[in-house]
Amino acid sequence: AGAYDTDATLNKKVQWHQSFGGSPIQLPSVTHKSTIDRNTEKLYSTKEERKYFRKLAYLKLYY
Repeated sequence: AGAYDTDATLNKKVQWHQSFGGSPIQLPSVTHKSTIDRNTEKLYSTKEERKYFRKLAYLKLYY
């Protein structure tokens, strides 16, 4: 027999560290001009892209 209740409902709320209660994914709006052709989507910086995909991978573990 275990020391904890196995039938307890678990809290499904996922908290991302250092988000301070905000929404888990906040992408900045891209407003600067680029030399890339107009038919391509605007690219995020490498740091923002890495941060986004880390959060996305973390949230995919739960949903």
